[in-house]
Amino acid sequence: MPSIPHDYANVSMPAFWGKLIGVYLGRPFEGWTYERIMQELRPINFYVNERRDVALRSHHLVVTVDDVSVLCFRAGLADHGFPKHLTSQQSEIPG
Repeated sequence: MPSIPHDYANVSMPAFWGKLIGVYLGRPFEGWTYERIMQELRPINFYVNERRDVALRSHHLVVTVDDVSVLCFRAGLADHGFPKHLTSQQSEIPG
């Protein structure tokens, strides 16, 4: 198994946060075309999930999604030294 670069966490955290922002803030209108976004929402400079006058995919901002879950599982592996067998308790995020 290849070794992980010493600065992996510093390099990967901005990508992780970018992924979270894209997943959660883009979820209400995921799959929409640019034309539909411009027609129904106009330029977006607000939290889209708060719009009740538009038929969004979801009005919930934070939901469980596989895109984020796999990143959390990966963090659980790293936190426990990449064991061959990881328990469900080890993959939980504290808090």
